[in-house]
Amino acid sequence: MASSSRAVWALGPLGSALRGMPWSSCWELRCGSAISCLEISRYLALSSSLFVQSGRALMRNPIVRAPCGPVEGIWRGGSAAFLGIPFADAPIGPLAYAAPQRRARWSGVRLAHHHGPTPQRRPLSEQTTIPEPSIAGEDILNLNVFTPAPGDADARLPVLVWVHGGGFIAGSPASPWYDGGSFNRDGIVTVSVSYRLGFEGFGWIARRPSNRGLLDVLCALEWVHDNISSFGGSPDTVTLAGQSAGGGAALALMAAPRTDGLFRSVAVTSPAPSLTRTRDHQIDGLQMASAAGISGTGEEWASIDPEIVLDLQAGQMAVDAPGAPDHPFAATLQRSLRRGRVDLHFGPAEDSDLLPSPMGRAWLRSPRPLLIGTTADEFEDPPLGDPVGHLMTDHMFRRPAADLAAARDEAGHAQTWLYDFREVSSATRTAAHCHDLPYVWDLLTAQGSAEALGHSPSAALAARLHDGWVRFVRDGDPGWPAAGPTARARRFGGGADDVAPLDVTSGPALGNPFNAPVPTC
Repeated sequence: MASSSRAVWALGPLGSALRGMPWSSCWELRCGSAISCLEISRYLALSSSLFVQSGRALMRNPIVRAPCGPVEGIWRGGSAAFLGIPFADAPIGPLAYAAPQRRARWSGVRLAHHHGPTPQRRPLSEQTTIPEPSIAGEDILNLNVFTPAPGDADARLPVLVWVHGGGFIAGSPASPWYDGGSFNRDGIVTVSVSYRLGFEGFGWIARRPSNRGLLDVLCALEWVHDNISSFGGSPDTVTLAGQSAGGGAALALMAAPRTDGLFRSVAVTSPAPSLTRTRDHQIDGLQMASAAGISGTGEEWASIDPEIVLDLQAGQMAVDAPGAPDHPFAATLQRSLRRGRVDLHFGPAEDSDLLPSPMGRAWLRSPRPLLIGTTADEFEDPPLGDPVGHLMTDHMFRRPAADLAAARDEAGHAQTWLYDFREVSSATRTAAHCHDLPYVWDLLTAQGSAEALGHSPSAALAARLHDGWVRFVRDGDPGWPAAGPTARARRFGGGADDVAPLDVTSGPALGNPFNAPVPTC
């Protein structure tokens, strides 16, 4: 179904014109459908005429007149991109360290040709697998829309809203790994969102909301609900998705009552369901304020240069954090921290406003379908060898995924699907954290993919995994058996292509996975 639908949506501006005509159903080539030679000849004659007579008009940049205001994007092959659309006001001055303020409607046409400023202010490409561009500017709360049907409110296509990972301290919605054109070919509108990171997004400040980064994503979801119809999407068929920290954010919002009606399903890969306890969160915030030489009010923090805040944040990410030396893998965490891969402090925290306590109960009661993916080697530490890496992989990712799937099956409110990515990279000799993303997005030639995946990654494997995501976003079912009580997972790569219980280390999970460190991809 996914491959056949590409014929419908891969036409770009010509497709937009054809879909608006009463005979456009003739173009919707489906597997097994019969189209007469006369119909084909009529289509060819008409399309030729359109190109000759109106080619320039059809190739003009698309303008969408949405409730937020008119926006001009750019055509890119078979779909359009609207980049850097602000969904909230710049979090500066009185809005710094505050809840996001929804951007008021603008009147003139806003150009959306380039990615907007990113909350990630310093490039971290040398520390992360994924290319994560940092773009300077104050208007950091923006999103990108990729659509095959701009301006077609009747298209009502399913929507994928993507939250990037990066340990809640890094990451960028401008990454080439999140280019929505691949999902557009399958008739899916794609939105990638930004959110505040580190202390700016999640640090404790008295009388300020704790989970500012999550509130940013919530604000973006509200924007999608109100505006996505103008871009060809359906507000009733939204899937909230993300990887690593972004997956953790999606799971947290899945539990939040304020998100009711904003998305239908959740899809996450290598999710990091980090949740800081209130007391620890306050201690971290007070330590930051002490290091800054202030009492820690929101007004004081707003007066400090963001670069200084980043320096203070780096100082607080120290290996002598409360509880870190007692962790059974403290040495591993220390090495990873020095490599910039782990954040012990910043991320979602318990609060009385957004997140319920406990979140697990809300996950079990949720009526939303859930897709969870993990990789075989999420956490690797070459000096300590494979056994420790596998144990940490199970503790932080696979065991929580299996336990959640089984518990949701017992609760009986909605189904959960798992997948197990096992394809070993010829470059790293592992199926590492985030290595499934180019396969999920069907972007095997994107910048940085060769360094992660090696040469000649399997296009057939990408087609299978991508198709599972397409089916889930479209139908709420990826096309393989649900996890059930034994946490069955569809296995992809590594010589496996079947469904089997998710492999986890025998015995109980070690400690509390909700306070485990979060890798940054």
